[in-house]
Amino acid sequence: MNSKLKRLCTRFARLLFAACLVLPGLAVAEDAAPAAAAAPLGVEQHDSGAEVTLLELKRTSGDTVTVKWLYKNGDEEKKRIDPLISEDYYLVDAAAKKKYFVVKDSSGKEVAGTHRGYNYVEIEPGKTYKMWAKFPAPPAETEKVTVYIMGVPPFEDVPIAK
Repeated sequence: MNSKLKRLCTRFARLLFAACLVLPGLAVAEDAAPAAAAAPLGVEQHDSGAEVTLLELKRTSGDTVTVKWLYKNGDEEKKRIDPLISEDYYLVDAAAKKKYFVVKDSSGKEVAGTHRGYNYVEIEPGKTYKMWAKFPAPPAETEKVTVYIMGVPPFEDVPIAK
């Protein structure tokens, strides 16, 4: 190896060593366990036969609450979820006896999902479809609500994450 290349390799090795000392967060330990997936907040059977998993209920900016859920088709036939979003999707604060409907934008469309303008989705066998919707936030002292998603029994007393 010529001396110029040897000096270059030595400099590179020193820089790499220094970077490992200064930026230890970049190194990943071989025995590091993968992050555990958050436990679902509930699972119910949809009228279509698909499984609905409530993933998240969280206070978000703009004085809203975001709800995320997942449809899973565990059958061998295609499943149609219709409608994906409607006035039959809401939260209930039982203590205050108040219903919270999906937030609408300035043009009157629900702030929800990734359904690309369609209000239904067909889920192929073995596939999933994630959905979300924004609701007005209940008062700060409200810690739990019941989540109503059309086609499934209610998810009752779900804690609101911050």
